[in-house]
Amino acid sequence: NVNPNQLVGNQSQRPLQQKPVFNEPPLTVNHKVDNGHFYMSDLDQGGYKNVQMVVERDRSYMVATTTDGTVSRISPFGKGDTRLQANQRIERVCEVKDSSIKPREEILVTHTQDEVV
Repeated sequence: NVNPNQLVGNQSQRPLQQKPVFNEPPLTVNHKVDNGHFYMSDLDQGGYKNVQMVVERDRSYMVATTTDGTVSRISPFGKGDTRLQANQRIERVCEVKDSSIKPREEILVTHTQDEVV
């Protein structure tokens, strides 16, 4: 299992390397995300809503909806879950409270070959 608090920037950790992939996640909010410099304070002050943790076979990351309604990635990439198939991902709805992220609801999403991801 991947801890969602480890995906949002932590000043004491090195940023994770991003792997090239075919199904691209949403674009980052800003350059601070991939550098590991997007912190809980940025999340609190930015007016982000609908924070979710996305876990795929080869990576995991956090997304949130910005004030203009755009879904953006708010974390560097973390480890995935090899138990998932290539066409599956887990979306965990999270609650942000007291500078902490707590997973609330988990949904397994499976894409068919006909769908565009």
